[in-house]
Amino acid sequence: MVSRATQRAELAEAMETERFELHYQPVVLIDTGEIIGSEVLLRWRHPIRGLVMPAQFIEQAEQTGQIIKLGRWVLDRACAQWRVWADQGYASHRLSVNVSVHQLQEAGFVEEVRSVLQRHAMAPGALVLELTESIFALDASRIQKQLTTLRDMGVRIAVDDFGTGYSSLSRLQQFKIDEVKIDKAFVDGLASGNPDDGALANAIVSLSHSLRLEVVAEGIERIAQRDELRSMGCTLGQGYLYSRPVPPEELLGLLTRAKPLGIHADPPSFAEIIGQVQDREAVL
Repeated sequence: MVSRATQRAELAEAMETERFELHYQPVVLIDTGEIIGSEVLLRWRHPIRGLVMPAQFIEQAEQTGQIIKLGRWVLDRACAQWRVWADQGYASHRLSVNVSVHQLQEAGFVEEVRSVLQRHAMAPGALVLELTESIFALDASRIQKQLTTLRDMGVRIAVDDFGTGYSSLSRLQQFKIDEVKIDKAFVDGLASGNPDDGALANAIVSLSHSLRLEVVAEGIERIAQRDELRSMGCTLGQGYLYSRPVPPEELLGLLTRAKPLGIHADPPSFAEIIGQVQDREAVL
């Protein structure tokens, strides 16, 4: 109880002093390695613990209700960053922002999204809101109305970590989803030599194509995984094979360089190796 109370106070202070920052992981076309967008990932720059990953504080923020304010900050800051890139010639860059179920349940969420888009003159089609499958367990009519309004605005809707929670084929159609993201757990088993390990990933890709949904594979780390996903017909991917999550200035460098990612297996630099190790240690 003391630990939870302490973290709640620390989260409140971090929001007031803006100790949070956003990193961006490229989403690429698997065929060409071209960057078409990025996923926004939250980091907490803790004065003692260093860079803290979301898995270590998001659940607490959801339980205390702090996720509403934090999620509002993430959406606004991410769209402001998109405006910077758009002014530099990258207006077609898609930005995927994770949205908590608690945010979606807020009565004014749709208007909040509309206001942020207008404030930063952001094209609605460049914004992808990523939701977890837990939305399927909520009041269907209310959530469906929210999502329909967002899609009518031009905003894209994605289901993150698909296949790990409350999946329902009928709900995929009912909620008018645009994208499905294959969870890393299903990607890890690809190219293992056992055809059964890739069965679920293949099934998700086939299902998504049947429902005319775009598919994004998360957690691609090896060339063999990329090749197997490509053979399945998966068009988009992200993961350490392409790039770890990076600060906005580093992502701009990747966009400016316009070098295909993950096509040629160049050995990672020492800085990239250290960055990957730090990311993994932070998660652990």
